[in-house]
Amino acid sequence: MESQVMEVIVFRYILSILYEGVLLIGVRIEDKDFVEFSALFVLRLLFYTFVFYTGFQGVRSRNEHLCCLHGTLNVHYMLSILLACWFAALLVVAAVLLRYLTFGFSLLFCAINVVAAKRTYKWLLYCSADQRTTGVPVEHDFVTARTEAMPPA
Repeated sequence: MESQVMEVIVFRYILSILYEGVLLIGVRIEDKDFVEFSALFVLRLLFYTFVFYTGFQGVRSRNEHLCCLHGTLNVHYMLSILLACWFAALLVVAAVLLRYLTFGFSLLFCAINVVAAKRTYKWLLYCSADQRTTGVPVEHDFVTARTEAMPPA
């Protein structure tokens, strides 16, 4: 299961970088505002790298703590859902405006992010079940982090 999660994470990262590169080349050919688009390209590249890092580090370390009582895999799961919703909204807009190429890419990226979220969720369940059966703590899953932080009644 670990290899399936990693394959989806790496595939999504490579496909995202290729897609952004194609957009950058298209803007350069059409002589649109290349400097502004290049800055946005770098920001999106950093965002996709952060998503890749959280997924890769989360699988490798079995949900190591990242920030705000959440593990890296929890953050990756939330970002996957956010990206799936973003591309679903873009899908609807592209369908209304009859932008077929945007519609196709949005459908592809929405599906990839849904698969990434599903695989990440299954890996989170596996890690938490592994923690309960072996007694080896898995860093900060949602339930234990909240109950540990609450004062006794």
